[in-house]
Amino acid sequence: MCEQRRTRGFTLIELLVVIAIIAVLIALLLPAVQQAREAARRTQCKNNMKQLGLALHNYHDLHNQFTPAWIRRNGGSYNDANYCNTMAADQQAPWTVFLLPLIDQANLYNQFNLSAPFSDASNGTQAPNGPLVTRISGFQCPSNTFAGQWPIHLDYMGVMGGGTAADCITSGQPDRVFARSGAMYDNSRIGFRDMTDGSSNVFCIGESRYFPDQAGVVYRGWASSPKLGGFPLVTAMAMDQINLLPPSQVPSSNTKVCRGFSSFHTGGCHFTLADGSVRFVSQNIDLPTYQQLGRRNDGLPVGADF
Repeated sequence: MCEQRRTRGFTLIELLVVIAIIAVLIALLLPAVQQAREAARRTQCKNNMKQLGLALHNYHDLHNQFTPAWIRRNGGSYNDANYCNTMAADQQAPWTVFLLPLIDQANLYNQFNLSAPFSDASNGTQAPNGPLVTRISGFQCPSNTFAGQWPIHLDYMGVMGGGTAADCITSGQPDRVFARSGAMYDNSRIGFRDMTDGSSNVFCIGESRYFPDQAGVVYRGWASSPKLGGFPLVTAMAMDQINLLPPSQVPSSNTKVCRGFSSFHTGGCHFTLADGSVRFVSQNIDLPTYQQLGRRNDGLPVGADF
């Protein structure tokens, strides 16, 4: 007579132990996966800024100067108390529009009327002078968790200057700070000839997470011209103070929007230098060094170690 063999299954305790082990393994692996994804996003962000740096070089080859941060028909003075209250009709195209033909967006560039005013709502649903909402991923950091909510936002800003009392002018609005000591500002015509500190010592573009308004309702897009009165929207900033903080530590207030180079990355943010290279700058950088990198000809080149 053949002996009948009994098939033994898992007990409830054994099943729970296996589930617990799997859960622990997932918990250990998940941070590593998230870090790998963020590293990939950070690399893509760096590549975006590298492409913008190459576009700036190509623009310089064509015009013997870098793009202005934006065109201002009535030049005005930063010392003027009414500078921030200028009507939007005074503002024209920002640097992002000028670079469109050089980042494979010539068809979009041709839709803009460059002689018409660019309001703070340009390229939004209320655009008076160009196409409606058009997302350009090259102007956006992949780590921006609000990208879906703000489809036309801009995460990269021009550098107006170094932000010291000597070159940074506070207008009639104390929370707006402007400078003309950097690579890009209103009506600027800065070329390599003007960067006596050396192109590897001058910041041209930096990351910022301050562009959208606090409510997250953004019709102001990457093609918007600065709104200097009311909400202090700009497309370039002065390096007045160090705000290179991780997202959880960046103040929610946007009153310092003109001063806010920052990022969605932990530990600092990327800057594109005039030589086309991209550096990740630590939030712990020394403030005078940080400001010197924003100025093109202060006679204080920083060198490679910053």
